[in-house]
Amino acid sequence: MCLLVVVFLMTMAIADPEKPFWDGSWHLNLNDKRPPDTDLFAELNNGPIRVVRLTNNALVEYYGNVEIGTPPQTFTVVFDTGSGVLWVPSYKCTKCGDRHKFDYADSSTFVKLEANEEMEYGGGHVTGDLVMDTVTVAGNLTVPYQKFMAVTDISKKMIDTDFDGVMGMATAGADTTSTSPPWWEAFFSQKTMSPIFSIYISAFEGDPGAISFGGSVDLFRQSKITWHDTGASYPRFWTSSLTAVTVESVSSDPCSGSRCEFMLDSGTSVILLPSDLISDWSAIQVESDCSNKDSLPAVTFQIGTTEYTLNGTNYVIDQGGSCMMGIQKYPGCSQLTACSDGCCAILGQVFIRSYYAIYNASSGTQGHIGLALANQSALRTA
Repeated sequence: MCLLVVVFLMTMAIADPEKPFWDGSWHLNLNDKRPPDTDLFAELNNGPIRVVRLTNNALVEYYGNVEIGTPPQTFTVVFDTGSGVLWVPSYKCTKCGDRHKFDYADSSTFVKLEANEEMEYGGGHVTGDLVMDTVTVAGNLTVPYQKFMAVTDISKKMIDTDFDGVMGMATAGADTTSTSPPWWEAFFSQKTMSPIFSIYISAFEGDPGAISFGGSVDLFRQSKITWHDTGASYPRFWTSSLTAVTVESVSSDPCSGSRCEFMLDSGTSVILLPSDLISDWSAIQVESDCSNKDSLPAVTFQIGTTEYTLNGTNYVIDQGGSCMMGIQKYPGCSQLTACSDGCCAILGQVFIRSYYAIYNASSGTQGHIGLALANQSALRTA
């Protein structure tokens, strides 16, 4: 099973047009005109790295565009580092809501392969046809003859989302559907650019995020990158070893060795932890009206010898004064295991908002995960 967990919340947008902004240098004069983020993304794509804008929906969904077919049909997808399959709705799907649907007849390069494939996620499942066509991401990363799922049914748990589909950025599930992720094909088969991608997601409602192919973008970080070897469950999942979790100076001792893992998962809205990793869960609970958000204790994740700390304002999901916890118990899990065994720690979007995530697939068997303090002013639009 692959992990894709989206938390559904009501959206209350907040905008302050008088805040200073950063576009490579600080603009502190309130009369300065903030450039449209479309212009900034055009500038970011002038170099060898290709950057895709991610729409930020209520701090729990981040998705960008992918093109499929000839001529191309455009879909919005979650770039999910917790799974390995690309899927979009098929024109045959009658219960896919308002999603864009892939029409086979409109593509001259379409090939149908098999029917009745299924993909399981932590938040539901999809079924459909295994097909093949040209897939393009980031403008010029084009993979011909790419296998993917044209989905004919989406489970109820996954219907109420604003994105069309999912592009897996690991390899989990690819073995069961006889596919490989488009990014993997582009990096290793075509060798068009460095086998690195990076994910930046905004902590402010409405502000976009970005996924970058071919490297990392200095604008999105404000510290050096610390690299960690991938764990035992790589490349099925993007994992590394978790050393300890600390709340108010009380540390867990998860276990020792490479089988105690966390997954750096861009497809999960929150942080999910086996219950034994925090001794007093009540200490980090936020009131629904956010009244205690600023007084919550810091939570520190130790990866190797490096500590990554989130304070209450970092790990609480605050939507205009309505708050929920961004660190939650992983259902059915008490002790930490390897991700391939089902009960690892999931460091999802709540963590990635604070720490810019870089994924280096330098070889098929050993990769590296890079983390740097995120520059949360990088793509401010308000």
